Amino acid sequence: HPWLNPVRNTTEAYNKYFGADHFKNKPWYGGHADISGKNNNDCHYDKFTVKGQKYIVVYIPFDNTGTVGEDTGGSMLQWARSVLAAQKDAKAIIVSHSILKGPKDGNFSPQGLRIYDAVKDMPNVFLMICGHVTGEYMREDTYQGHTVKTYLIDCQGKPNGGNGRMLSMRINTATNQSSTPSFSPYTGE
Repeated sequence: HPWLNPVRNTTEAYNKYFGADHFKNKPWYGGHADISGKNNNDCHYDKFTVKGQKYIVVYIPFDNTGTVGEDTGGSMLQWARSVLAAQKDAKAIIVSHSILKGPKDGNFSPQGLRIYDAVKDMPNVFLMICGHVTGEYMREDTYQGHTVKTYLIDCQGKPNGGNGRMLSMRINTATNQSSTPSFSPYTGE
């Protein structure tokens, strides 16, 4: 089925409604990558502070070939590394549509492996989040003593497409634990 591996040739609609101009005046918006003159919001980051600890969330667009879209030279990943390096006092979360293959084996997707290899030596990266494949899975990878946790959370294949299930992530800095409570506005559960 083509919907299992959608190939997105354009993000025109996304950028029409959620482009950089929509967010540029928001205090939590960090900026976007301007790669190859494509002034869009496909690759961007947000920032926030909790109890004095700075955080950034770096978004890398989906690509099922592992090359990060038309970006075969890796410039989006280079941009992500530059953001992580410039914000080294902020704990970093990487978000992309497909990082893990699925809950059955928990291996990295081709794009996920490229992302992990690009950021595994960045000491502020502690978490990566993805969806794409129905199910839940968590893995931990340690590189030179630094551990990155990766979560796959995707409810779309559950009854009625997951009933519009929305997930939030709560991170308890005192216990160094996280939880992902969910809510369905369709069922009220």
